[in-house]
Amino acid sequence: MRSNLWKTSVAVAAMVASAGILAGGLALRPALAKGGQITVGPFTVITCMKPLPCQTYTNNGTGAGLLGSTSTGIGLKGTASGNGEGVVGIASSNRAVDGQAKAGTGVNGFSESGSGVAGGSTNGYGVSAISFGSDGIYAQADGASSFDGIIATSSGAGYGVLGISYTANPGIFAEAGTGDALYANADGGGPGQAAVVGINANGNGSDITGSYIGDIARTPAGVGFPFVATDSHGNDLFFIDSAGNVFYHGTLNSFLKTHRGNASTFETKAAIPSVDDWGTGQLVNGEAIVRLDPTFAQTLDTRQVYQVMLTPDADTRGLFVAAKSPTSFVVREVQGGRGTFAFDYHIYAVPLGRAGQRMSLMANMPAGAPVVGRAVTITPRLPKRSQP
Repeated sequence: MRSNLWKTSVAVAAMVASAGILAGGLALRPALAKGGQITVGPFTVITCMKPLPCQTYTNNGTGAGLLGSTSTGIGLKGTASGNGEGVVGIASSNRAVDGQAKAGTGVNGFSESGSGVAGGSTNGYGVSAISFGSDGIYAQADGASSFDGIIATSSGAGYGVLGISYTANPGIFAEAGTGDALYANADGGGPGQAAVVGINANGNGSDITGSYIGDIARTPAGVGFPFVATDSHGNDLFFIDSAGNVFYHGTLNSFLKTHRGNASTFETKAAIPSVDDWGTGQLVNGEAIVRLDPTFAQTLDTRQVYQVMLTPDADTRGLFVAAKSPTSFVVREVQGGRGTFAFDYHIYAVPLGRAGQRMSLMANMPAGAPVVGRAVTITPRLPKRSQP
């Protein structure tokens, strides 16, 4: 009888001990298998409430600290219900987190208020994604929130986001429903920094299409140049200042419609700013009053005298301008002539706000030199392209 009680007590103790191992030792201290690999039971759930990770796996060799593999489900899943991280991977020289999938998602990160996936690196890539058949990174920001699909920050010599495509597809493709597809901010870097740099050694640096506006360039009011076009050496060829003034080297050419197609034309050069108008008047008994077009008259600087060139359309000893006013001028035939015939006129006037301006020699500037300081030539540090 004592023997049976003793055996029963031993069995109960063994069951309690086994339960304790499963509840405590196995959950918090996974068994050490052959080859130094740590394995956890398939139904083990590790739960803790502390500021440090529930489990830490350290590999001092060249292998992975933790490997999650599955054929159909999730290889590795980490959930943080508080303010911590679901999965944290730290590596000194290799990938901190490596997610690979044949048909699904290599790494899937979701966060209600923080970062779905956050990667940090001192000398390597914060996040490196390689895909052989689909997208390297697919990031989506729910339209119900104000968060961004991807936020990438680089504090060293690397890139915030680096996208490389070995096919005809874009290296980075950004799509937005109602907001901006791509927002780039270069904060406080000075004139040598650009928010977006596009370089193509064999084609177009950028190609922008918009159903309303193709491209918008802005600078603060009264400061800088919204648009500057340069050659490969940084010499300014064409630019627009913040006041809307256009400056360019070379010749302004345009196309003019003809009865047989189009013709190329050239612009005229003027020593002073000018606004012109012309027309035909009628002389009656040696005199005519020509009234200026009301809209044209509103563009003139009334403190400046405008000029009128006359061409008679009949045989006469000559015409002259007898009087001028801001709204009209008087034409008479010379020497008291009393002729009645038509004449042509051309008015040259100074536009409002442009009085006193005149062409000036750019001191110490040879022909073709930039009018403003040479634009900064930006050469990004591109990594070597190697097939993964």
